Amino acid sequence: MTATAIFGGLHSARALLLAQVTGDHNSLHPAGPQASNIEWLYWVIFWICFVVFVLVVVGFARASARTHTPAQEMLPIIQDPEGDRRATWIVGSAVAFTVLTLFVVLFISVITGKRVEGLTSKNPITIQITGHQWWWEAQYPNPQADQTITTANEIHIPVGKPVVILANSADVIHSFWAPNVHGKRAARAHGFFHHCGGRKHFSAMGSSAIETRC
Repeated sequence: MTATAIFGGLHSARALLLAQVTGDHNSLHPAGPQASNIEWLYWVIFWICFVVFVLVVVGFARASARTHTPAQEMLPIIQDPEGDRRATWIVGSAVAFTVLTLFVVLFISVITGKRVEGLTSKNPITIQITGHQWWWEAQYPNPQADQTITTANEIHIPVGKPVVILANSADVIHSFWAPNVHGKRAARAHGFFHHCGGRKHFSAMGSSAIETRC
């Protein structure tokens, strides 16, 4: 049962990783400055977690090797004040290092979030995105009604030009996501925008046609 659960977890993790780094929706190959900041934060957290994982595995392996004994009877309890003090210092240092690392991750996450949301422009290109079950409606408003264009599930933007996405929903709450250029944002029905989404600015560095994902 345990082996099956572990195998299933590894299979799910592999599928999730492949979904993120393959195909058209590739968040690890950014096409805009905001996506580049998100990718940088991803790799920082990834390597921190990787180092912690390796240290934990090495620590368990070392402890298992040192405590192995072929004795058939329970060993006597040995008083070792020096060893206890050393263990207390190691545990305290590990806790302090963990807390410090978490604060560092929190700090760089806040800084990255401000960078991602910091793009503004006086003359951006506006695209109205409306979520439906189960597709996206993309409208390019224009003062001349006959020049307003509406497409589905795909947005076309000029490279290097700032863009503002106005996202809402025609029915349920949707999550608008173009992984190559920005993070995921929620779109609510009846014109009520999510406090951290709804209206967002971004620009593309090397892609003029972007498929959207919900």
